[in-house]
Amino acid sequence: MVEISKLLAPFAPFLAESAYQTLVSSKKESVHLEDFSVVDESKLDEELLTDMDNIRKICSLGLNIRDENRIKVRQPLAQAFIPVEDSELQEIVKGELNVKEAIYSKEAKEVDGFKSQSDGTVFVTLDTNISDELKAEGFLNELTRGLQVARKESGCQVGQDITVKYQTESKEIEELISSHLEELEKVVLAKSFEKVATLENGIKLKLAEVEVFVEIIK
Repeated sequence: MVEISKLLAPFAPFLAESAYQTLVSSKKESVHLEDFSVVDESKLDEELLTDMDNIRKICSLGLNIRDENRIKVRQPLAQAFIPVEDSELQEIVKGELNVKEAIYSKEAKEVDGFKSQSDGTVFVTLDTNISDELKAEGFLNELTRGLQVARKESGCQVGQDITVKYQTESKEIEELISSHLEELEKVVLAKSFEKVATLENGIKLKLAEVEVFVEIIK
């Protein structure tokens, strides 16, 4: 499995890194710093190599769809339709394209809100309809990342507890923070989140079409 994580790294970086960090106790900082093993060409599995090449192409096409439709990878989507039946390969696509389901299909789907791309050998169709639930999850992902960046910009040490003050005009963001408070506190090591009317030294976080200003108190 460690060798597989190395092989996955070039085209499934997030999944490969997660597997590597889980599997290896005495390791380099990242799977992306590991050397590739020497290949024994007599043991090459041509079918597996073809499958992995197709997965790389599918992921690339899917990311192109996201880019063209201005949908960030941190925004989860409901479904991807791909010409792949193997469940393990489908899991790779789910992780790299951040979709809830990867569904086998013999052809691209022509449905409103679905976007497809093909390179002539493989295709991918993404359901780009974003439900309120998916939208909230995307906001949460963006907020978590923004708070981690704000921690770093504020000079916080690794493992240092903080207090987060925030200001926003968005009721949606207020409700998001309130409903996921325990999760946010755990992820960003916050003792508390405090809503305030104004912030003099706030860092602006842009979450799709809404804004939230945060201040990290050490």
